[in-house]
Amino acid sequence: MHPFSVRKAAIALERLDTSTLPTTRREELEFIISTYVRAVEPWLDDVPSTAPFNQDDLWAGLLSGMSKPTRRKAIRRWIAQGHEDKLPLALLQELQMSGTEGCNSSIDIRDGMGHSWHGQQVVKAALEQGGDDALSKLCARFRQAFIEALNPKYLPAGWKVDHTAPRTFGEHSIYNDDGDADKVIVNGNSH
Repeated sequence: MHPFSVRKAAIALERLDTSTLPTTRREELEFIISTYVRAVEPWLDDVPSTAPFNQDDLWAGLLSGMSKPTRRKAIRRWIAQGHEDKLPLALLQELQMSGTEGCNSSIDIRDGMGHSWHGQQVVKAALEQGGDDALSKLCARFRQAFIEALNPKYLPAGWKVDHTAPRTFGEHSIYNDDGDADKVIVNGNSH
C-alpha cells in the first residue's frame, strides 16, 4: 500500500463528519490506516494488529510518506494549533530528539522552523577542519565534480577548477567580521 493512499484516508477521516460517513467506508479507511502505520511506524510496534483503530493511528496516518523535515513541520504546526495534548508522546519525543543539534553557529541562517541549511553546515565543517584553505579545496572538489558529471561545453573565459579568490563580504554583510558591527553607516560615513 502506498503511503499517499494512507495519508489520503487519514485526511478523509479527519475532515469528514464520521457520523455521516457510511460505516463500511469508515471501517475500510480505518483498516487501511491502521494496517499500514502499525507495520511502518516504530512507535506503534507494540500495538497488536487486532487492536481497534485509535487516535494514534490517525496521527500516524496523517504523517505517512512524509520526509523527516516535513513530519517535524507538521508536528510543530499541530502544536501551534493547540493539539499538543492530543498528540502521542512518541511524536513529541520525535520532534524533541530531532532538535537542531550541530547548528550552534554564531551566524545561523534558518528556514523559520529551526532547521539550518545544509550548505551552511558543510561550510562550517570545512572551516573548522582547515580554515579558508579547506574551504577552497572543497570548492575545487565541487567544481571538479561538476566538470566530470556534466562535461560542459561552454564555460566563461578564465574559469578553472582551482580558481581561488579572496573571500570578502560587503561592509553591511552579516558575514563581515571586521569587529565594527556596532557602527552605523549613514551616507558613507561611520558613526
